[in-house]
Amino acid sequence: MRTTKDEAAAEGTLTRKEMQARDGAAAMAEYQAARKALVDNTARLRAARIARETAEVEARKAPAKKVRVASRQK
Repeated sequence: MRTTKDEAAAEGTLTRKEMQARDGAAAMAEYQAARKALVDNTARLRAARIARETAEVEARKAPAKKVRVASRQK
């Protein structure tokens, strides 16, 4: 037979477990948001690095052409 004290303790435990479940869900959402931000930032930096490396390779392949100015002869 349950007494009022036992019922209060059981209700308190249930409430504590519910709070832990909510806290766990909030922590998981925060973790996933941080992970997504990290992945997005890494992808952005990788794309910038690849673009920079491609531009450097292209610049080495085609050296700048020298423009000669015709001199006047008198």
